[in-house]
Amino acid sequence: GARAEPVAEDLPKSADDEYEALPGPRGAADDLKKLAGVSGAIEKKLNDLGIFHYFQIADLKPGAAHKIGEEVGLPGRVEGWIAQAKSLTAEAE
Repeated sequence: GARAEPVAEDLPKSADDEYEALPGPRGAADDLKKLAGVSGAIEKKLNDLGIFHYFQIADLKPGAAHKIGEEVGLPGRVEGWIAQAKSLTAEAE
């Protein structure tokens, strides 16, 4: 019979992997090079992924953080960036 709740396999790809990618910065882009290990080249890769602001990094879910880490070639760094981005966004507010 039909079950009321969806089974994990029936669900589309995890929303955990999704993040808010922007077509361009809102106003001035944040200086992502303030994050540990982010060079100009990495910052460009993040921009290419639609990430321009600390708040976007601060809001990353684990799946999205992993995906972005893989994309920029620094999978172990993103969790640190999230922590840093949270403190940088807190300072800005």
